[in-house]
Amino acid sequence: MDKSFIIGHEKIESDFGYFPSFHDDVINKIEISNEGITFIIDIENPPTGMSSYPKVKLMFCGVNDYYLEGEIYGCASIILDIQFIKVDDYIETQISSSLGACGTIRSNKVEIGLQ
Repeated sequence: MDKSFIIGHEKIESDFGYFPSFHDDVINKIEISNEGITFIIDIENPPTGMSSYPKVKLMFCGVNDYYLEGEIYGCASIILDIQFIKVDDYIETQISSSLGACGTIRSNKVEIGLQ
């Protein structure tokens, strides 16, 4: 997966030793505002050398459109897969879920970091 267009990927790779796949991780919080869409994700398996389970913040800025479905409120959203695809002048993020929210977000920018 090409992640060079995801701002902060180098820091996450440095902290974790790899870029997370997010499989079986949980979207704990979804914030939708004028500034964009933010996911707070609970990482279920601590990376090597970390004694706690970190939270990752995924921020989608300059959102062109999005479609989220499934149980978004009051339900844990367990991630099956997240794909980041660079398409011309935007990034399409496809979220698959085994339970809870799933969908697509098209944005100008994607940032990742630890919360």
